[in-house]
Amino acid sequence: MSTTVDLRKLDLLIDRLPNRVVYFVVANAEYSIYQEFGTRFLGAQPFMGPALLNNRDTLADAIKLHGIRHLDRAVREAAFIIQNDAQAFAPFLTGFLRNNIVVTKEQP
Repeated sequence: MSTTVDLRKLDLLIDRLPNRVVYFVVANAEYSIYQEFGTRFLGAQPFMGPALLNNRDTLADAIKLHGIRHLDRAVREAAFIIQNDAQAFAPFLTGFLRNNIVVTKEQP
């Protein structure tokens, strides 16, 4: 049995919360944007986009698990799951790009 989540209702509920809960998953390596989207010389090797697509339902699942009263925990958990997938999808084995994919509350 599949449970559907009406995201419009969730958005309205979140808007009523006193503080917005925001986490950013950021690739800090200077060349990460070129890896994600490519250049005229280098084909795209996306890692952030696939990580997001792979986790479309992660936030809703985390909210179901933790409840709306623990929204910060749910959003943080979803962000770290997306970070782990982005690191796994990152194209380089050197570790620099992977180690520079971080979760932060600070807007990049």
